[in-house]
Amino acid sequence: MGDRRVWGGLAIVAAVAIGTGAGVGCGDDGGRPAAASHPRDDQIRSTIDGVWSAIGLDRDRVTVAEYAYTFAPDNDACADLSRDDRWFGERGSSGTVTGSAPAEVERALLDHLDEAGFTVTRYRSTHPESALRRAIARKGDVVVDSTLDGTGYATVDVRSGPCAPGFARVDPKLFEPVC
Repeated sequence: MGDRRVWGGLAIVAAVAIGTGAGVGCGDDGGRPAAASHPRDDQIRSTIDGVWSAIGLDRDRVTVAEYAYTFAPDNDACADLSRDDRWFGERGSSGTVTGSAPAEVERALLDHLDEAGFTVTRYRSTHPESALRRAIARKGDVVVDSTLDGTGYATVDVRSGPCAPGFARVDPKLFEPVC
């Protein structure tokens, strides 16, 4: 009985460490890259680093999350893609910018994304007392989703993969476009 719990626990730890989209279990990955290889992670990291550098925050002052791989074979966001293309890799990051006004930080972020060839859509919080701003930038199948809270705290999340654009959604109850 005890051995089963140990092996069961190890199996759970392995599944969490490898990820659900890693192709463990029955069948193979087909044409989809294995999660363990961290597909597109170099592109994701360089995009994150470029954004933070553009807004003036040193890399050592940025918290970057571990790589995550999402395989979404049954998600409506990717329904128009083949099964093997319903994936993306991603990393989130956050930091606090000091010494610059929030508008300057936002302008630096938007200018960088524009110069890098992204199509940027800007949003603001629908809450009347919130200074929260958001930008979603798309270039091919790379998406940068950033928020600025008006006090210097910012997040930059980057997704890359065929299904990444399908997950770049904004809840209209929370954010409205900025013209």
